Amino acid sequence: MSEDREVALELALNAVIQTAHLAGMDVEDLTEFAAELLVTDRNHPRWHLNQAIAEIQETVATMVKPQPGPPG
Repeated sequence: MSEDREVALELALNAVIQTAHLAGMDVEDLTEFAAELLVTDRNHPRWHLNQAIAEIQETVATMVKPQPGPPG
């Protein structure tokens, strides 16, 4: 994967998680649900699943969590 695509995907993951947080979702629950979904999907090699879960967890752990509120 190109470095540009990797950076773009990282930005996208962060934006989706922050959007969920701003919409009032519990991002810890979201992380758990996403991990469960990945683990039950048997179409990917185990290494990729573990790495994907770790990336989600790291993004949630390191992101700034602004207070949820109405958009705009």
